[in-house]
Amino acid sequence: MTRLSLVIPCYRDGGTIGRALDSIARQTRPPDETIVVDDCSPETGLIRAAIGNRANVRHVRNDSNLGLAASRNRGLAEAAGDVVAFMDADDEAHPQRLELQLRQVSPRTAVACELVRISEGLHFESVRYDRAEVDTLTGVGAHAYANRLCGASLMAETALLRKLGGYDASLRSCEDYDLWLRLLAQGFVVKRVRLPLYFYHDNPAGLSRRYRDIAQYELMVVRKFLGTSYFGPPDSLQAGSVLGVWLLRHALRAEALDDAVLREQADTNVRELLAPRWPMLALLVRLARAIRHLRPAS
Repeated sequence: MTRLSLVIPCYRDGGTIGRALDSIARQTRPPDETIVVDDCSPETGLIRAAIGNRANVRHVRNDSNLGLAASRNRGLAEAAGDVVAFMDADDEAHPQRLELQLRQVSPRTAVACELVRISEGLHFESVRYDRAEVDTLTGVGAHAYANRLCGASLMAETALLRKLGGYDASLRSCEDYDLWLRLLAQGFVVKRVRLPLYFYHDNPAGLSRRYRDIAQYELMVVRKFLGTSYFGPPDSLQAGSVLGVWLLRHALRAEALDDAVLREQADTNVRELLAPRWPMLALLVRLARAIRHLRPAS
Protein backbone atom coordinates (compact mmCIF):
# COMPACT_ATOMS: atom_id res chain seq x y z
CA MET A 1 0.00 0.00 0.00
CA THR A 2 1.35 3.41 -1.00
CA ARG A 3 2.63 5.53 1.87
CA LEU A 4 2.06 9.26 1.51
CA SER A 5 4.11 12.04 3.12
CA LEU A 6 2.98 15.67 3.22
CA VAL A 7 5.54 18.48 3.61
CA ILE A 8 4.51 21.91 4.93
CA PRO A 9 7.28 24.54 5.17
CA CYS A 10 6.53 27.11 7.84
CA TYR A 11 7.99 30.55 8.59
CA ARG A 12 6.06 33.24 10.44
CA ASP A 13 2.91 31.17 9.88
CA GLY A 14 2.10 30.49 13.52
CA GLY A 15 -1.34 32.01 13.05
CA THR A 16 -2.28 29.88 10.02
CA ILE A 17 -0.51 26.52 10.36
CA GLY A 18 -3.33 25.22 12.56
CA ARG A 19 -5.87 26.00 9.84
CA ALA A 20 -3.72 24.19 7.28
CA LEU A 21 -3.38 21.14 9.52
CA ASP A 22 -7.13 21.14 10.21
CA SER A 23 -7.75 20.87 6.46
CA ILE A 24 -5.39 17.90 6.32
CA ALA A 25 -7.21 16.23 9.20
CA ARG A 26 -10.38 16.36 7.07
CA GLN A 27 -8.81 14.54 4.09
CA THR A 28 -10.67 11.53 2.68
CA ARG A 29 -7.22 10.01 2.17
CA PRO A 30 -5.07 11.42 4.96
CA PRO A 31 -1.26 11.37 4.66
CA ASP A 32 0.63 8.70 6.57
CA GLU A 33 2.83 11.46 7.92
CA THR A 34 2.86 15.26 7.84
CA ILE A 35 6.22 16.98 8.20
CA VAL A 36 6.10 20.62 9.30
CA VAL A 37 9.46 22.15 8.40
CA ASP A 38 10.05 25.12 10.70
CA ASP A 39 12.44 27.43 8.82
CA CYS A 40 14.05 28.79 12.00
CA SER A 41 10.88 30.79 12.58
CA PRO A 42 10.59 33.30 15.45
CA GLU A 43 7.14 31.75 15.96
CA THR A 44 8.35 28.25 16.79
CA GLY A 45 6.31 28.21 19.99
CA LEU A 46 3.10 28.98 18.10
CA ILE A 47 3.93 26.35 15.48
CA ARG A 48 4.51 23.68 18.12
CA ALA A 49 1.33 24.67 19.92
CA ALA A 50 -0.67 24.36 16.67
CA ILE A 51 0.77 20.88 16.08
CA GLY A 52 0.04 19.85 19.63
CA ASN A 53 -0.60 16.12 19.88
CA ARG A 54 -1.95 15.67 16.36
CA ALA A 55 -1.44 12.13 15.12
CA ASN A 56 1.25 11.53 12.48
CA VAL A 57 2.42 15.17 12.46
CA ARG A 58 6.03 15.89 13.29
CA HIS A 59 7.98 19.10 13.61
CA VAL A 60 11.51 19.56 12.26
CA ARG A 61 13.37 22.84 12.60
CA ASN A 62 16.13 24.29 10.43
CA ASP A 63 19.13 25.62 12.37
CA SER A 64 19.02 28.80 10.28
CA ASN A 65 16.56 30.43 7.90
CA LEU A 66 17.07 28.67 4.56
CA GLY A 67 14.07 29.79 2.52
CA LEU A 68 11.10 28.00 1.02
CA ALA A 69 12.95 25.86 -1.55
CA ALA A 70 15.52 24.54 0.92
CA SER A 71 12.80 23.89 3.51
CA ARG A 72 10.84 21.85 0.97
CA ASN A 73 14.03 19.94 0.24
CA ARG A 74 14.47 19.28 3.97
CA GLY A 75 10.98 17.81 4.05
CA LEU A 76 11.71 15.76 0.92
CA ALA A 77 14.83 14.34 2.57
CA GLU A 78 12.90 13.54 5.77
CA ALA A 79 9.92 11.93 3.98
CA ALA A 80 9.37 8.23 4.66
CA GLY A 81 6.55 7.86 2.13
CA ASP A 82 6.71 6.42 -1.38
CA VAL A 83 4.85 9.55 -2.55
CA VAL A 84 5.31 13.10 -1.28
CA ALA A 85 2.97 16.07 -1.53
CA PHE A 86 3.50 19.72 -0.62
CA MET A 87 1.41 22.52 0.80
CA ASP A 88 2.06 26.01 2.16
CA ALA A 89 1.38 26.80 5.81
CA ASP A 90 -1.03 29.66 5.12
CA ASP A 91 -3.29 27.73 2.73
CA GLU A 92 -5.85 24.91 2.95
CA ALA A 93 -6.69 21.74 1.04
CA HIS A 94 -10.05 20.53 -0.23
CA PRO A 95 -10.99 17.33 1.68
CA GLN A 96 -10.47 15.25 -1.49
CA ARG A 97 -7.24 16.87 -2.64
CA LEU A 98 -4.83 14.12 -1.62
CA GLU A 99 -7.19 11.31 -2.64
CA LEU A 100 -7.83 12.64 -6.15
CA GLN A 101 -4.22 13.59 -6.85
CA LEU A 102 -2.84 10.30 -5.56
CA ARG A 103 -4.92 8.42 -8.14
CA GLN A 104 -2.86 10.07 -10.90
CA VAL A 105 0.64 9.45 -9.52
CA SER A 106 2.91 7.02 -11.38
CA PRO A 107 6.71 6.57 -11.57
CA ARG A 108 7.21 9.17 -14.34
CA THR A 109 4.31 11.45 -13.50
CA ALA A 110 4.00 14.46 -11.20
CA VAL A 111 0.55 15.77 -10.33
CA ALA A 112 -0.90 19.22 -9.72
CA CYS A 113 -4.41 20.55 -9.21
CA GLU A 114 -6.17 23.85 -9.73
CA LEU A 115 -6.48 26.46 -7.02
CA VAL A 116 -9.11 28.85 -5.83
CA ARG A 117 -8.07 32.21 -4.37
CA ILE A 118 -9.70 33.16 -1.11
CA SER A 119 -9.79 36.81 -0.05
CA GLU A 120 -9.07 37.71 3.55
CA GLY A 121 -11.97 36.94 5.86
CA LEU A 122 -13.73 34.60 3.43
CA HIS A 123 -13.84 30.83 3.29
CA PHE A 124 -14.43 28.51 0.38
CA GLU A 125 -17.22 26.03 0.90
CA SER A 126 -16.15 22.52 -0.09
CA VAL A 127 -18.26 20.40 -2.43
CA ARG A 128 -18.01 16.67 -2.99
CA TYR A 129 -16.56 15.57 -6.34
CA ASP A 130 -17.57 12.24 -7.85
CA ARG A 131 -15.17 12.47 -10.79
CA ALA A 132 -12.30 14.58 -12.04
CA GLU A 133 -11.10 15.49 -15.51
CA VAL A 134 -7.33 15.47 -15.91
CA ASP A 135 -5.03 17.31 -18.32
CA THR A 136 -1.89 15.43 -19.39
CA LEU A 137 1.03 17.76 -20.08
CA THR A 138 4.18 16.70 -21.92
CA GLY A 139 7.06 18.82 -23.14
CA VAL A 140 7.72 22.39 -22.13
CA GLY A 141 5.75 24.06 -24.93
CA ALA A 142 3.55 26.91 -23.70
CA HIS A 143 4.79 26.50 -20.13
CA ALA A 144 7.99 28.31 -21.07
CA TYR A 145 5.87 31.43 -21.63
CA ALA A 146 3.80 31.33 -18.42
CA ASN A 147 3.57 29.44 -15.15
CA ARG A 148 0.11 27.87 -15.29
CA LEU A 149 0.62 25.19 -12.64
CA CYS A 150 -0.05 25.50 -8.91
CA GLY A 151 3.40 24.83 -7.51
CA ALA A 152 2.32 24.32 -3.90
CA SER A 153 -0.01 21.49 -5.01
CA LEU A 154 2.82 19.26 -6.30
CA MET A 155 2.59 15.52 -5.63
CA ALA A 156 5.00 12.91 -7.02
CA GLU A 157 6.91 9.80 -6.13
CA THR A 158 9.55 10.65 -3.56
CA ALA A 159 12.27 8.86 -5.53
CA LEU A 160 11.48 10.91 -8.65
CA LEU A 161 11.88 14.26 -6.91
CA ARG A 162 15.04 13.13 -5.14
CA LYS A 163 16.52 11.94 -8.44
CA LEU A 164 15.71 15.36 -9.93
CA GLY A 165 17.55 17.06 -7.08
CA GLY A 166 14.49 18.60 -5.49
CA TYR A 167 14.03 22.36 -5.62
CA ASP A 168 16.74 24.83 -6.59
CA ALA A 169 17.63 26.28 -3.18
CA SER A 170 19.30 29.32 -4.78
CA LEU A 171 15.84 30.59 -5.75
CA ARG A 172 13.96 32.49 -3.05
CA SER A 173 10.86 32.62 -5.25
CA CYS A 174 9.54 30.81 -8.34
CA GLU A 175 11.34 27.59 -7.32
CA ASP A 176 8.12 25.74 -8.11
CA TYR A 177 8.09 27.04 -11.70
CA ASP A 178 11.72 26.00 -12.10
CA LEU A 179 10.87 22.47 -10.95
CA TRP A 180 7.91 22.14 -13.35
CA LEU A 181 10.13 23.22 -16.27
CA ARG A 182 12.83 20.71 -15.31
CA LEU A 183 10.29 17.90 -15.04
CA LEU A 184 8.78 18.65 -18.44
CA ALA A 185 12.14 19.30 -20.14
CA GLN A 186 13.48 15.93 -18.95
CA GLY A 187 10.56 14.02 -20.41
CA PHE A 188 8.42 13.50 -17.34
CA VAL A 189 4.64 13.87 -17.51
CA VAL A 190 2.64 16.37 -15.48
CA LYS A 191 -1.02 15.67 -14.84
CA ARG A 192 -3.29 18.48 -13.68
CA VAL A 193 -6.50 17.57 -11.91
CA ARG A 194 -9.02 20.06 -13.23
CA LEU A 195 -10.67 20.76 -9.89
CA PRO A 196 -9.98 23.60 -7.40
CA LEU A 197 -8.55 21.38 -4.70
CA TYR A 198 -5.99 23.87 -3.37
CA PHE A 199 -7.31 26.85 -1.38
CA TYR A 200 -4.88 29.75 -1.69
CA HIS A 201 -5.36 32.52 0.87
CA ASP A 202 -4.57 35.78 -0.87
CA ASN A 203 -2.79 38.45 1.14
CA PRO A 204 -2.68 41.81 -0.67
CA ALA A 205 -0.25 43.35 1.80
CA GLY A 206 3.06 44.38 0.24
CA LEU A 207 1.93 43.47 -3.25
CA SER A 208 4.43 45.70 -5.09
CA ARG A 209 7.35 44.49 -2.99
CA ARG A 210 6.42 40.86 -3.60
CA TYR A 211 6.12 41.44 -7.32
CA ARG A 212 9.57 43.03 -7.44
CA ASP A 213 11.00 39.83 -5.95
CA ILE A 214 8.82 37.62 -8.15
CA ALA A 215 9.92 39.46 -11.32
CA GLN A 216 13.58 39.03 -10.36
CA TYR A 217 13.29 35.29 -9.79
CA GLU A 218 10.96 34.65 -12.74
CA LEU A 219 13.67 36.11 -14.94
CA MET A 220 16.34 34.02 -13.23
CA VAL A 221 14.35 30.85 -13.94
CA VAL A 222 13.68 31.77 -17.56
CA ARG A 223 17.32 32.70 -18.25
CA LYS A 224 18.51 29.53 -16.53
CA PHE A 225 16.20 27.46 -18.71
CA LEU A 226 17.13 29.28 -21.94
CA GLY A 227 20.77 28.62 -21.09
CA THR A 228 20.14 24.90 -21.55
CA SER A 229 19.66 25.43 -25.31
CA TYR A 230 16.30 23.64 -25.10
CA PHE A 231 15.07 26.07 -27.78
CA GLY A 232 18.22 25.83 -29.86
CA PRO A 233 20.96 28.48 -30.04
CA PRO A 234 20.82 31.24 -27.40
CA ASP A 235 20.02 33.84 -30.09
CA SER A 236 17.21 31.84 -31.74
CA LEU A 237 13.90 33.55 -32.39
CA GLN A 238 12.10 31.07 -30.11
CA ALA A 239 14.44 31.85 -27.23
CA GLY A 240 13.90 35.55 -27.87
CA SER A 241 10.14 35.14 -27.94
CA VAL A 242 10.16 33.38 -24.54
CA LEU A 243 12.28 36.13 -23.00
CA GLY A 244 10.23 38.82 -24.74
CA VAL A 245 6.91 37.51 -23.42
CA TRP A 246 8.22 37.47 -19.85
CA LEU A 247 9.67 40.98 -20.14
CA LEU A 248 6.40 42.19 -21.63
CA ARG A 249 4.52 40.67 -18.70
CA HIS A 250 6.84 42.46 -16.27
CA ALA A 251 6.42 45.77 -18.08
CA LEU A 252 2.61 45.52 -18.10
CA ARG A 253 2.60 44.46 -14.45
CA ALA A 254 4.63 47.56 -13.58
CA GLU A 255 2.06 49.74 -15.30
CA ALA A 256 -0.88 47.96 -13.71
CA LEU A 257 0.63 48.47 -10.24
CA ASP A 258 1.99 51.94 -11.12
CA ASP A 259 5.26 50.89 -9.51
CA ALA A 260 8.26 53.03 -10.48
CA VAL A 261 10.80 50.48 -9.25
CA LEU A 262 9.19 47.68 -11.27
CA ARG A 263 8.99 49.99 -14.29
CA GLU A 264 12.70 50.82 -14.13
CA GLN A 265 13.58 47.18 -13.57
CA ALA A 266 11.52 46.14 -16.61
CA ASP A 267 12.99 48.87 -18.83
CA THR A 268 16.55 47.93 -17.82
CA ASN A 269 15.96 44.26 -18.62
CA VAL A 270 14.51 45.07 -22.05
CA ARG A 271 17.46 47.34 -22.81
CA GLU A 272 20.19 45.01 -21.58
CA LEU A 273 18.81 41.52 -22.25
CA LEU A 274 16.42 41.75 -25.18
CA ALA A 275 17.49 44.68 -27.37
CA PRO A 276 21.06 43.54 -28.20
CA ARG A 277 19.93 40.26 -29.83
CA TRP A 278 16.25 40.88 -30.69
CA PRO A 279 15.81 44.62 -31.33
CA MET A 280 12.40 44.23 -32.99
CA LEU A 281 11.06 42.27 -30.01
CA ALA A 282 12.41 44.94 -27.69
CA LEU A 283 10.62 47.60 -29.74
CA LEU A 284 7.33 45.71 -29.48
CA VAL A 285 7.67 45.39 -25.70
CA ARG A 286 8.41 49.11 -25.36
CA LEU A 287 5.47 50.01 -27.58
CA ALA A 288 3.07 47.83 -25.59
CA ARG A 289 4.30 49.35 -22.33
CA ALA A 290 3.91 52.86 -23.67
CA ILE A 291 0.34 52.17 -24.81
CA ARG A 292 -0.55 50.71 -21.42
CA HIS A 293 1.10 53.70 -19.67
CA LEU A 294 -0.93 56.21 -21.67
CA ARG A 295 -4.24 54.37 -21.34
CA PRO A 296 -6.43 55.84 -18.55
CA ALA A 297 -7.02 53.52 -15.61
CA SER A 298 -10.46 51.86 -15.72
